[in-house]
Amino acid sequence: MIKEFKEKYPEFSLEKACQILRLPRSSYYFYAKYRKTMKKARGEPKSKETFNILMGKYVSDEILLKEIEELLSEKFVLYGYKKVTAMLRRKGYSINHKKVYRLMKEKGLLLKEFPKKENSKYFPKILNEQEIKAPNERWEIDIKTGKCNNGEKGYVIALKDCYTKEVIGHIVGKRDTAYVI
Repeated sequence: MIKEFKEKYPEFSLEKACQILRLPRSSYYFYAKYRKTMKKARGEPKSKETFNILMGKYVSDEILLKEIEELLSEKFVLYGYKKVTAMLRRKGYSINHKKVYRLMKEKGLLLKEFPKKENSKYFPKILNEQEIKAPNERWEIDIKTGKCNNGEKGYVIALKDCYTKEVIGHIVGKRDTAYVI
């Protein structure tokens, strides 16, 4: 950027060119010195070795993969990459979970992802799919708890109509036992 500017306007000094372009001179010198050696790819190159603290030496990825396969081949073992990372760390390997993930993915050792289930315990599908067309077809109970200024615990139990969203009745009390509204 500064080079092009200097070629177009040779009468300006480097300091003046940097002032006009609102660029620190240190940035110009940094990029002039390091632009040939700078990497274009993001991140560091993937290492082919991992340090084992117990052995006191670096171990190749092939040996590490054998360790992972050995862990997963045990009876009744169903580990994901995070658990495998923890197990390898216990064996003395200084390793990151991202490397374990990459190695397991390359070798096809990752567990398949299971779809998350809807929590039907609290919101049954029948109630969610049911259309409410008039008031008083379906009611809900809402229980809130909190503390008063004097530090005592209190409860508010409200009965709401799902169609109009208005509170039909409510009770305020110190106990959360069942009340008849």
